[in-house]
This record gives sequence, structure tokens and C-alpha cells, in this order.
Amino acid sequence: MDIYYFSGTGNCLALAKQIAAGMDGCRIVSIAQEMRKSKIIIDADSVMIIFPVYAYDPPGLVMRFLKCAEFHCRYVTAVATYASRFGAALLRVKKILGRKGVRLNYSAAVKTVENYIPIFGIPKDTYVEKRLKLQSEQAEEIISYIKEEKYNSPKKKFFSGRFISLIFRSFKWIFPLFYRASKYCNGCGKCEKLCPVGAITLKKKRPKFSLKCSQCQACLNWCPHKAIRFLRYKHKSGRYTHPDVSINEINK
Repeated sequence: MDIYYFSGTGNCLALAKQIAAGMDGCRIVSIAQEMRKSKIIIDADSVMIIFPVYAYDPPGLVMRFLKCAEFHCRYVTAVATYASRFGAALLRVKKILGRKGVRLNYSAAVKTVENYIPIFGIPKDTYVEKRLKLQSEQAEEIISYIKEEKYNSPKKKFFSGRFISLIFRSFKWIFPLFYRASKYCNGCGKCEKLCPVGAITLKKKRPKFSLKCSQCQACLNWCPHKAIRFLRYKHKSGRYTHPDVSINEINK
């Protein structure tokens, strides 16, 4: 199985690693890296797409990946990670693939740590511990289902979040205007390398944030000097990254 993932703070990459560890011959592939290719061909007997839910939808980069990739697969699965509700994110994946004549054979939603800390704040240790345990348990369940090649279909939710998703996508261009590099920035360039959509460029050893930002929060949370500011988040504010993922693994 080939596992394609998109991850900002490490939740999805950690899940990809957990699932790969429980199966034979898995290959983990970064969607961010694949999107730098002129042509994306997914030629595998079995493939899994793992992505976080952003405002009840898949991230824009993931949707573009699904639309432009060529799928030559017998068994296709999708796993969404979320903190509160996943809305219609998996249904969206099913529809995108369906328009290409690709069937989504199995899908699952995994509850994990909330990582949009500028809005929801830094998660408490007890909450993180509980959610990480739950994520591992759900990963084991997914592994057993995939080994059996079970089939299902994303369920329609009463609360799809489509209105909130529309608002998020309509005003997403505003958010990058609030990113700043503080006096603690030493121009190391880690944020530029981490950004999955190339929204950060280093000019005179200072990061510049463009409107391409996907709101993955990788720069804010992974900066080794906590030098990235966004909205109320400053140098002394806490950060969150998945404990089983290192900065050198993200989007590689």
C-alpha cells in the first residue's frame, strides 16, 4: 500500500506511520512533495490518502492533488483526522474521485489533537494524552479493516459544515496578512522549507508570507525559536507538534 499524507503539525504523518507499521510493504509519500511534480501518477494496487479536516473540508492542497492525480489503483481508501467534527470532508473526497471515475472503497475519520492553536489555544497535557491514545486505537482498527479490504461509504452528516467551509475558503486570503516574524527570528529558513504550498520566502533572512498560505500552522508550531507570530500568538505562547514526529520528517 502507498500512503499519501498531508500534515502541518504531525498528526496525519504520525497516523500514516502508525498504519504503515501495522502493514507490510507500505510506502509513505508526502502530498506536498508530489504536488511539485508536473504530472502525478499513482500506480499501486492499494492506496490511502490521509489528510486533516480544515473547517469541515479537506485542505485546498489535498483537493487539488486529488483532482490532478492519475489513479491506477484497485483499492482506494481515505482517512480524515479531526478534532471536533469532520463534516462532509470524506464525502467531498468521494465526489472528487467519482468525477474521475475512481471509486472510494473505504473511508474513516480519526479524532486527534486540535492543532489550530491561534483560535483554540494550546491543548492541555491530559487532553493530548487522551487524544493520542485514541488515535492509536483508531489506527489499529483501520489496519484491521484495510487488511480485510472492507468496503463502506462516507455517511451524510446532518451538520456538514458546508457554510462554515465556504466562509473559511472565501476569507482564507486574509489570514496570511497576520503572520509576522518577531525579533527572535534568526533567519534559519526552517519555515520556508516546511511550508507545503511555498507560501513563505526568505528575503534578507526574514520570512515573507504570501496569500498562498493553507493555514496548516507548520511554521508557527515548528519554528525552533518560536519566532512566528499569528493573531494573539506570540513568542511566549505555547506550541503543539505531534510527539512522534520530528521537524525533519514533515513534508519530506
